Amino acid sequence: MFDTLFGQDASYKPRPQMAEGAVAENGGKGWTIKLRDGLMFHDGTKVLARDCVASIQRWGKNDAFGQALMAATDAITAPDDKTIKFAMKKPFALLPDALAKFTAYVPVIMPERLTAVAGTDKAMWKTGVGVFTPGTPMASEAGMAALTAPRDMEKDLIAAGYKGEKVVLLAVSDLPVLTAECQVGADMFRKMGFNLDEQVMDWGSVVARRAKKDPIDKGGWNVFLTCWSATDMFNPAGHLSLRGNGAAAWFGWPNRRRRP
Repeated sequence: MFDTLFGQDASYKPRPQMAEGAVAENGGKGWTIKLRDGLMFHDGTKVLARDCVASIQRWGKNDAFGQALMAATDAITAPDDKTIKFAMKKPFALLPDALAKFTAYVPVIMPERLTAVAGTDKAMWKTGVGVFTPGTPMASEAGMAALTAPRDMEKDLIAAGYKGEKVVLLAVSDLPVLTAECQVGADMFRKMGFNLDEQVMDWGSVVARRAKKDPIDKGGWNVFLTCWSATDMFNPAGHLSLRGNGAAAWFGWPNRRRRP
C-alpha cells in the first residue's frame, strides 16, 4: 500500500496528504515540500525525502502530467530527511495538482530501493507470460505454445484470407508505456507482412476513435494497444478481453463471424 504527497478534495483541489504543506518561492521558481511527522512504509521503515525524490522522478518519466512537470524542473533534491526541494526552470503553479493525481499513472511514494529496480534488467521481468499474470491463481503454462512456438507468419496470413488490405493501427503518442507498445507492435505487424497504416495520435483521440465501428475509409480502425494491471485481469469474470458477452463486450467486433 502506497500513498501520495497530495490528494484531491471533493472539489478536485490538491490538499497535503503525506506532505505537511508546500511553499512556492522566488516567484514560483522554487518549491519546498515538508513531510509529516511519523510517516512509515508498510514494512515499518521510515518515509524519507529521498524516497519521495526517487518516486517522483520515476513517475515523471511515465506520466503525461509528470513529463510536463519534469520539463519545467531543473532539479529535485532532498536536503534533509523531511524536505523536498524543486528548483524550476520556469514557474509551474500546478505542481501540487500534478502530485495529487489519482488516475494512472499515480505519483505514489515508495522506498528508494524499489524505484532503483525499475529499468531494463531482465532478471526483474519476463516475456511470454500468457493470459493471466504469473503468481495469480489462474496463471498457467498451458497453451503457451500458441504464443512461443515457431510460426510461419506469411503462411498464417494467407490461411486467414489476408490479401494486403490496409490495417489501421491507432498509435498513442502521449503516454510513454503505450507509445513504446505501439512502436514495437507496428514493427511486428510490418515484419509479419501487414500493409500497416500507423496513425499517431494522443490517447484521448484513441479513446474517441476506438468506439467507432465504421469502415476504414470512413475513420474506422483495426488495432489499438493498451495495458492493464494484473488485478484487472485476475480471473475470467473480470477479464474484459475474455468475457465474450456479445455487443456489450469491450471495444472491437465481438459478434463478427469467423470467415468460412
